[in-house]
Amino acid sequence: MTLGVGDYERAKAFYSVLGWKPAREIEETAFYQANGVVLVLWAREELAVDMGIADNGATWSGIVLAHNVSSREEGEWAGRVTGLGDQRVEIAMMLTPDRRNALCRIRGPENLLIGLAQKL
Repeated sequence: MTLGVGDYERAKAFYSVLGWKPAREIEETAFYQANGVVLVLWAREELAVDMGIADNGATWSGIVLAHNVSSREEGEWAGRVTGLGDQRVEIAMMLTPDRRNALCRIRGPENLLIGLAQKL
């Protein structure tokens, strides 16, 4: 789960009070490992760019459920969600800005973003 945070240092300080220590830190991105789940704090504006969305504050919560897939077959989620009938689902296929990953961005019916990335 990735949280796009407006104040990276403040968010990091909050999680440190809970006893969480970053397992890895790259620039303004902190990775926390917790029982097989990874929580990532990422500067919100940079996360929006990586996800290929505009961050106007009204249409995005700053939360992304992210999953890295190892094969193209595993990444065929776009075809699976198109059959959901009347549910409002938005799908976008793109490369990440650094062009190292193929990204399938899915906005679900509750307006949450899911990012499925495959390393190229």
